Amino acid sequence: MKKRILIFIDWFTPGYKAGGPVSSNTNMIAHLGEEFQFLVVTRNTDYTESTPYSAIIPNTWTKQEGFEGFYIDKAALHYSSLKKLFRETGYDMVYVNGIYSWYFSILPLWFARKYKKQLVVCSRGMLSAHALGVKSLKKNIFIGLTKMLGFYNQVVFHATNQEEALAIQKLLGNKTNVQIAPNLPRKAPKLFLSREKNPGQINLASVARISPEKNTLFAIEAIRKYALKHLAQSSENNFLEKVHVNFDLYGPVYDQEYWKQCQEVIKCLPSQVRVNYRGSIAPEKLGDVFENAHFLLMPSQGENFGHTILESLQHGCPVIISDRTPWRGLQQIASVNGSVGWDLSLEQPEKFTEVLESCISMDQEEYSAMSLRAFNYAKTITEDIAVVEANRRLFEGKG
Repeated sequence: MKKRILIFIDWFTPGYKAGGPVSSNTNMIAHLGEEFQFLVVTRNTDYTESTPYSAIIPNTWTKQEGFEGFYIDKAALHYSSLKKLFRETGYDMVYVNGIYSWYFSILPLWFARKYKKQLVVCSRGMLSAHALGVKSLKKNIFIGLTKMLGFYNQVVFHATNQEEALAIQKLLGNKTNVQIAPNLPRKAPKLFLSREKNPGQINLASVARISPEKNTLFAIEAIRKYALKHLAQSSENNFLEKVHVNFDLYGPVYDQEYWKQCQEVIKCLPSQVRVNYRGSIAPEKLGDVFENAHFLLMPSQGENFGHTILESLQHGCPVIISDRTPWRGLQQIASVNGSVGWDLSLEQPEKFTEVLESCISMDQEEYSAMSLRAFNYAKTITEDIAVVEANRRLFEGKG
């Protein structure tokens, strides 16, 4: 009989607007669904949405692709309903996503301890120094209380990399049980698709919510500085004849005031430099985005994993990102003999403009070689059997 894993997560498929955690759990279930039975408890709405999923009956277990889902509506989301769920559901282990959600992190952890079930908590980067810097007072008070009450005693923490593991132990103590299992990727396309690249022309894409954390304004400013530099060096007509820059933004607007700042900069761009807001996009359509883009431009303030980055590389779309993600050393990927992108310091914004200049001027031969390297590099990551095994051990209860 398969071991039954009870997962708690605020938002899940068919939703997709919550980003990384949805992808992480979806991919995990896709890879391990034949070995474990996954039972997912989540909301019946997507992130930032109030309209329920039309095809899903709430507050009952429903069969989904690869798992069973219990989609709770707002009226049923309370202490007693979760207590009933724990008492009446047969399960062997509880897997909690996140730290601060009352209904999907804190109460599930409380009930799992009460009923003495195996418990794994994936903090999803919420215990990193960067994440703790946002609303730090409330978070530090909460963490202090959990330590004082021994809330995380007998809990296994799932860290997706060594850096996250060290951050957890630094915050909660060196004796905290942390097990490292990298996020599992979406299965990659089997065939490499080349795309046309002419000097002076470029299609850039960003797949991330519009927010300060994702540094959307920083990316737009890097493009603006490139345009200003070249306008100063040549006549406007000459610049517009030679350069065509297109930057497509996919993702929900998380911060309206921040988006207004972005729009003010966009208004100042010359006509041949276009920034287009495309709205949110379903995961199954991401392939089309990356197959039509030359580069992913996403200088985020931090990523616990960065599914978007890997999916971009999987489609042969090199990346221009910050050095605050696990994807480092992209300029010197030894196994594929060259660069698959750039991971740059946010303290040196001029480097982003310099790289953009290089990418815009890149010709077909140079780009095709880089694109193929990105595809092959991602393939080695996707087919890493050790990553699957690390996740399997997590649910087998083995260190």
